[in-house]
Amino acid sequence: MASTQPDKLILVVEPDPVVAARLEDLFRSQGWSVEVRHDARRAREFLQTTRPHLVVLEPLLPDEHGLALVKELKNHPRWGFVPTLVLSEDLEPEARLRALKAGALDYMTKPYEREELLFRVRNLLQLAADEKATATHEKVSPEQKLLSALLERQVQQLVPDVDRNSRYGYSVAQALQLLDDAQPGEELDLLDELASRGKLEREFYDVVHLCPTCGWHDLNFREVCPACESPNIKVQQLVRHVTCGHVAPRSAFSEAGRRCPKCGRETEPESLAPAGVRFTCNHCHNTFAEPIVVCRCLNCGELHDVDALETRVIWSYRLQAIEQEEEPPRRHVEPSVLRPLIRGDVAVLNEHEILAKLEQALAEAAQRNSQLSLIQIAIEGLGKLRVRMGEEKLRRLLVAAVSRLFRVLRASDFLGYYGSSGFLLVLPDTDLAEAKILAERVLVYMRQVLPGLFISVRLAGFPQDGRSVDELLEMLEVGIETVSLS
Repeated sequence: MASTQPDKLILVVEPDPVVAARLEDLFRSQGWSVEVRHDARRAREFLQTTRPHLVVLEPLLPDEHGLALVKELKNHPRWGFVPTLVLSEDLEPEARLRALKAGALDYMTKPYEREELLFRVRNLLQLAADEKATATHEKVSPEQKLLSALLERQVQQLVPDVDRNSRYGYSVAQALQLLDDAQPGEELDLLDELASRGKLEREFYDVVHLCPTCGWHDLNFREVCPACESPNIKVQQLVRHVTCGHVAPRSAFSEAGRRCPKCGRETEPESLAPAGVRFTCNHCHNTFAEPIVVCRCLNCGELHDVDALETRVIWSYRLQAIEQEEEPPRRHVEPSVLRPLIRGDVAVLNEHEILAKLEQALAEAAQRNSQLSLIQIAIEGLGKLRVRMGEEKLRRLLVAAVSRLFRVLRASDFLGYYGSSGFLLVLPDTDLAEAKILAERVLVYMRQVLPGLFISVRLAGFPQDGRSVDELLEMLEVGIETVSLS
């Protein structure tokens, strides 16, 4: 049967590949376009660049509960016209009520009847089209309204302030008061949208951690016992008896009549040296050298590992001067001290070439809606190493280190000099998780070949850390994402 609504795009968020494939075949048979994502994170990445006409979602997703995404769709300034159909295996009436309260427009249970599902999908697609057409006729988009108000009031600088009522912990009061019925934090999404269109310039201001379940900033970080995960732990300062080397809490020496419990000699303050700390769990009495860190969201109550938290970069904004848009300022490029040392023995791009490759790769990633990652390698202590071993030996070590770098790079990757004594790796079609694995190998190789030098590795990724070359390079300098080895 031919569809009466051609060229409609449906996003299917379904963790089961078999169910997702059946839904995709069913919807495509009606002439609709379909995109499938198997978890909430990838669904959000798709929504950042493309707005579908309908979302069909299974709430039991592997990375979070899908109703958090449903709620976010309903309240988001750019996704508000996208209806959601929840397709769930949960037959309880309460499940349907929870989905509708979160913002879903319809709810069906599995297994579904094909014709009923198609009937409901057609209704939702038509409803979304009618609502969007009415809204478009009546008013301009929220971001366009905000930009017009900023221009009218000649607002030049927008700086965020701490705001506990905002999901991000920050809001921009000057922008928020120009919007109707906007919640604190929504104006940050609109400002980011305007920045991505080149209407605003932005500079790094802060970074906040967000709950992966509800997306709020209200997090309580806690140190807990590795054995029972109780936060009821105490810390003891340890001291070492310099005469015999015995290590114990300071109280142990006091209880022994100011004598060492091991050798029995009298102890003086100068004979006891700090020796770190020891933790004891008051719940299970386990003793350990270091607690683990977890956090509880004070908004939804969920408990998470620190590694599972999401991050949100907070920016300050500046209105673009239209008369200054004709010719952007030339970017300052710091000359590298490594290039004359290596002297072209390996094919490393120069300082200007690597930035040109980055600009080209970034434009291609934006056009294809793909990801891109950067790895910055900074080397310290070259001057001392040159004095100790001589320039020729140092040159051979640097050539060997760069040769090892090329072993882990793919044909599509680029390596160039960056900073006074470092390198920049540009990795097209690579997300940050994949880049972090590569960065760990890079750090191992560099430390093996260049012992005695301090080598740091930082990462940044498009689009989450920035949408321009300057923003990504600034995130590298801030060093939010780093790689270290124990």
